[in-house]
Amino acid sequence: MRARVARRRVGRPTRPPGWRHAGGGRATLPRGWRHAGEGRHASRGTAAPADGYQPLKESHGGVVTVASTLGVKAVSDATAYCAAKFGVVGFTRALSAELAGQVNVTLVIPGGMRTRFFDERDDQYKPGPDAILNDPANVASAIMFALGQPRGCAVRELVIAAETETSYP
Repeated sequence: MRARVARRRVGRPTRPPGWRHAGGGRATLPRGWRHAGEGRHASRGTAAPADGYQPLKESHGGVVTVASTLGVKAVSDATAYCAAKFGVVGFTRALSAELAGQVNVTLVIPGGMRTRFFDERDDQYKPGPDAILNDPANVASAIMFALGQPRGCAVRELVIAAETETSYP
C-alpha cells in the first residue's frame, strides 16, 4: 500500500531557474558544479511559479525539499553551504504557506550521513573515525513517510539525524 501511495504522489522533479537543459530534458548543473556525491553540492531547493504546481494541486500531491542541519545552525568555514541551506529552509517555509491546503510541502533537515559528501574535503572537515552518522536509507524512509500522509495531514518539517548529532540544535 505505501509503495502505491508513493508512486501516485511522487512526480517528476522540477529544476531551479537558470539551470541549463541538455537533450531529453535532463538538467545540467551550472559551470563549476558537480552532481551530489562528486564533491561540491548544488542546493536542492526547487523553484517554479505557483501555477507550475497545478498538477500537484489537482492530485493534492507533495513537494519535499532537502536542506541540512547546517541550514538552521551555522558553523565556521561553511559560509556558502550554510547560506544555501538557510535559503532552502526559507524557500520551503514560504512555499508551504503559499500552497497550504493545496499541496503538502515538507522540509527535510537531515544531519550528517554516511555518504561520499566528505570524500574530497580537507581532513579537518571530515568526521572522525568514531563519528556516528545516519544511514541515508533512514532519510529516504522518512521522506516516503512524509509523502505517504493522507489528505488533510502534512509533515511540514522533519529533522532526521543520528541520536548523537552535534550539528543540531
